[in-house]
Amino acid sequence: MTAAIDASVAVLPAKSRNSPFTKLSGEAVKGLADTMTKWSRAGALSDAEFAAAFFDRNGDDPTVKLLRQAAETAAAARSHEDLRNASTLLAKAGQQVGLDRWPGFIDATIKLGTPFAASAQAKSGSAIGAPVGTGRTTQADVPANGGSEPAHRQAVQGSGPKTPGVEVRRPNGQTIPNEFSPTGTLMSPVADLSAVATAGRDAGSAYLTLLNHPDTALGAVPFLLTALGTNVGQGGKFDYQRQGNHLTGFTQLPQFRDVSNVNVGLFCQQAGLTLNETLKVAGAYARVFSGNAAKDKPNGLNSRNAQFITTGFEFGRSGVFGLPVAR
Repeated sequence: MTAAIDASVAVLPAKSRNSPFTKLSGEAVKGLADTMTKWSRAGALSDAEFAAAFFDRNGDDPTVKLLRQAAETAAAARSHEDLRNASTLLAKAGQQVGLDRWPGFIDATIKLGTPFAASAQAKSGSAIGAPVGTGRTTQADVPANGGSEPAHRQAVQGSGPKTPGVEVRRPNGQTIPNEFSPTGTLMSPVADLSAVATAGRDAGSAYLTLLNHPDTALGAVPFLLTALGTNVGQGGKFDYQRQGNHLTGFTQLPQFRDVSNVNVGLFCQQAGLTLNETLKVAGAYARVFSGNAAKDKPNGLNSRNAQFITTGFEFGRSGVFGLPVAR
């Protein structure tokens, strides 16, 4: 729950990064996480019962529906994509409430949730605190970047082990050489990597916002690590090499291995990390999650992976995607 709350900051438009929505105190974040857990375990309650018990609102209230779905999606999360969906729903709820009014709304919601959990259980005969598994919809297919994501997702999810992909092209039309590719160029499910750069800048901006406020500074690094995993970690949004999740396993798309590493470098560069920081983080992640980590290589990275992470970093540094976040 806390990861979804922290990551919801990155879903907001850049102009909203300094709003009160992003400045919940550590105590408020903990309270919201605990309250969302209660929401996620109230699956047997009807919408009307749920809204009345936890919010003193009507069952058709759109904000209540978003918050309930956010909690259930986070509780049932089995991948970075699931957490990102939960964060998107939470951010949409905040926008409906009003970003300036969000802290007060959360404070009131936490206070309501504590006494009403027991009464809701008694009223419905259900177990508030029972395991999640109600059959309710817990996935969101909502765009996080100006409405462009569904088309991007369709292109990625439509790929298979035999899908050749398309050539990645620079804004001037030039391709990117790749000695490991049958075509001699970098191949990808999508030709344009600007969505990766945008997500990197959004994550970096949100990280700085959290870091520069005393109430949220302690959550800045966990947020950034969550954003990295959600976007470019195994099974992340821009990990074109894999489809699936850590629980059920992955379908490997080896033809997109190199572009996935390019995405790591590009994302981190646009987020404001240095190349050295990028390689260190990628190496640490590889040691935990990857089977091809190389203990005898710098940063523990396989040489090929390090090569294309650097390619992606330099791609971003060339300026074709705009300036990265300034730290």
